[in-house]
Amino acid sequence: MVVVDCLLLGGLDELVRAGLPTVSLVHTLWSFFHAEARGPVGAILRLRGIRMRPVLASPALSLVTVRADFEPPAGPPAPSRVHHIGPVWQVPAGGTPRPAEPTVPPRVLVSLSTTRFPGQDKALQRILDAVDGLDTDVVVTTGPSIDPASLRVPGNAAVHRYLDHATVMPETSLVIGHGGHSTTARALSYGIPLLVLPMHPLMDQAAIGRALVRHDAGRMLAKSARPKTIRAAVTALLADGPHRTAARRLGEQIRERDGAATAVDLLEQFSNSRADPTGRR
Repeated sequence: MVVVDCLLLGGLDELVRAGLPTVSLVHTLWSFFHAEARGPVGAILRLRGIRMRPVLASPALSLVTVRADFEPPAGPPAPSRVHHIGPVWQVPAGGTPRPAEPTVPPRVLVSLSTTRFPGQDKALQRILDAVDGLDTDVVVTTGPSIDPASLRVPGNAAVHRYLDHATVMPETSLVIGHGGHSTTARALSYGIPLLVLPMHPLMDQAAIGRALVRHDAGRMLAKSARPKTIRAAVTALLADGPHRTAARRLGEQIRERDGAATAVDLLEQFSNSRADPTGRR
């Protein structure tokens, strides 16, 4: 049995043709890949000789590390071989997520994509300008995409190129991100609401933001939003309200079971179903 990351689309055809039982791992919305098979992303892959729709249909089992209710309600139903296992916990080995215990003043974690997108540096600067002067402790992580030295940093903010979010999320009141599913799911596992500013129109980021808004666990703004607009959203999300209740509820549900454990159960079932009467696979 072979497990393949769904983004490595070019390798699935060969594995299936070789007769190997194949499982794909999809770490964002299934509907995004399904829709993009005939969209701009699919067109780019076709130029590389990859036909996205047949490749998506090839695996005998697909594991999607997303809550099923994050998929668009009007989207096509996923095939029966596609299983939404939910978020995989991102905590130190042997640990479990726990409800965040916010500090006073409240901590805001700002983390945009580690991939550099056009206008991302300007969007981050507008976020920093927006939180300037607020009674908050702002922690910013840039990764390799933005040089911290290029930013105007207000006195209530600290900028890090690298920082494990597990060290700050347990005491964070709000996460400002770009709509990447990994950071979004990690924040929600602690019960933290989010403000999402998608960085690229062809990625899944806006779809993740819309799912967050549908669940009333945050807000979404354009990456071109002005500091005044961002500041108003931050102020509203730091206050008590239905968004905080919704984020806590999602956190409780995510903490009930690690998506990795669900994946292991499904992989065992899949492997057993492939065994022949002699026990060979």
